[in-house]
Amino acid sequence: MKLRNNPFLKGVSHVIVDEVHERDINSDFLLILLREIVRAGVGTKVVLMSASVEAQLYVKYFMDRRAGITEVPCVNVEGHCYPVTEMYLDKICNLIGWRGMTTEDQGLPGTDHELVTSLLVYLARTQPEVRG
Repeated sequence: MKLRNNPFLKGVSHVIVDEVHERDINSDFLLILLREIVRAGVGTKVVLMSASVEAQLYVKYFMDRRAGITEVPCVNVEGHCYPVTEMYLDKICNLIGWRGMTTEDQGLPGTDHELVTSLLVYLARTQPEVRG
């Protein structure tokens, strides 16, 4: 709605897009709009964040010598990547000993707060780094 009434986001100082590497038609369209906003020169800063993106692709995408954009700053923050293990709901339920019905089993929308609480309690008991 904000873009419809203010297509160049005048008065907006920064737009932050996290996990920019997770591309779909909506995020690609957003990047097209943001590039046009940057080219319009209204002063809005665009911050793209991702732990696993090829940053130079985005630098090239936003650079436009004809529009006077000859420099696109890029900040690289070194850090530790933590391993991620994908687990599906049925495996999580077995792992924590969950015997109740999930909202998914019941065909209900929303978050199953009891299941989330049980998972957090399990992680706090079994994973020392979760306890702090």
